[in-house]
Amino acid sequence: MMSSPTPDRGSGAFAVSIRGDVPSFLFGTRMLSMNPGIRPLLASLTLLLVAGCASTTKIQVQRAPEIDLPGVRSLQVEPISTTGGLDLDQISTGGGLLGVALDVAVNVGTNVAASRQDGKWSDWSTADLRGALVRNGTFEVRETKDADAILKGSCEYDVRDVPETIEEKVDGKVVSSYKIERTATARVRFEVVAPDGKVLGAGNVEQARKVKVEEADAETARDRIPDWEDLVHKAIADANEKVVSRIAPYYVTEERTFAKAGSKSIEKGNKLAAKGDWDGAATLWRQALEGNSQDRSSGLFNLAIRDESRGDLDSALAKYEASKAAKSQKGIEISLQRVRSRIQERERLRAAAALRDSSATRPNP
Repeated sequence: MMSSPTPDRGSGAFAVSIRGDVPSFLFGTRMLSMNPGIRPLLASLTLLLVAGCASTTKIQVQRAPEIDLPGVRSLQVEPISTTGGLDLDQISTGGGLLGVALDVAVNVGTNVAASRQDGKWSDWSTADLRGALVRNGTFEVRETKDADAILKGSCEYDVRDVPETIEEKVDGKVVSSYKIERTATARVRFEVVAPDGKVLGAGNVEQARKVKVEEADAETARDRIPDWEDLVHKAIADANEKVVSRIAPYYVTEERTFAKAGSKSIEKGNKLAAKGDWDGAATLWRQALEGNSQDRSSGLFNLAIRDESRGDLDSALAKYEASKAAKSQKGIEISLQRVRSRIQERERLRAAAALRDSSATRPNP
């Protein structure tokens, strides 16, 4: 069964490697089985990962956009002009000058076919950007020209294949395979313009999606490579989400590591919090506040993480400071700096919201 591509959320790229019917990560396991000396290291790493899972959690954090749009409550999205080009791995038409000419003709024909779809892509890009704004919820998206500002833009995409013939020796025999790496890149240029033509903000974003396949022969690899249109859809959608995050508040997922101490209350609380039982964890962490300075510091540190997860940043800052005063924890300075920065972002967001609210009550000229 063919493995399905999975996104790499951290990098914004989309990558998977397929070799026959086996995902590429299994090749690492196969190689480890050939080298018994690596097994103890693998076991140690596995134990370390398992231990680490119990002392970390992920929380949603609101971030302020790079571009402030004071007083803007509603946006009209103008049609996003979308164009693109393809450089795909095609079936070879033979060698010599005639073969080269035919190969060029195949690529030209592919790009002509793609260009005929530019109108479809423009409609889709525009609708997707509007949808991303609606999901964000900061601005009212209007179809009419009575919006507070207009979002304009253009999108360029390209899809490029990088084919490679691989030869390796297996049991003294040369075995060949064919690999294709396909990358779809979307570049969006945008600007937000007031009704009087004043540019309120502008920028460029770029996002890419990638897939890889490796098969015994070129024909099979070309047949199994995911469709280029699907990759373009994903790349443009990623770019549109990035545009929205440049002009509106957005959420990101961040990891927090709980403090550890000798107290059983801290350990049990950490495990409950890692499972999402924040109330049960908080009860145990508060019990640890009656212990020694290490337990008190760890309990306060972890209660601060709970406050962060709830968006209570002032309380989180106070608890981080108290944790440091009781006994300095690893990462306490980074945590203090992070929360102070988030409080500054929160004040920016509140000021922007106040301006939007005041403009909502202001009579139209």
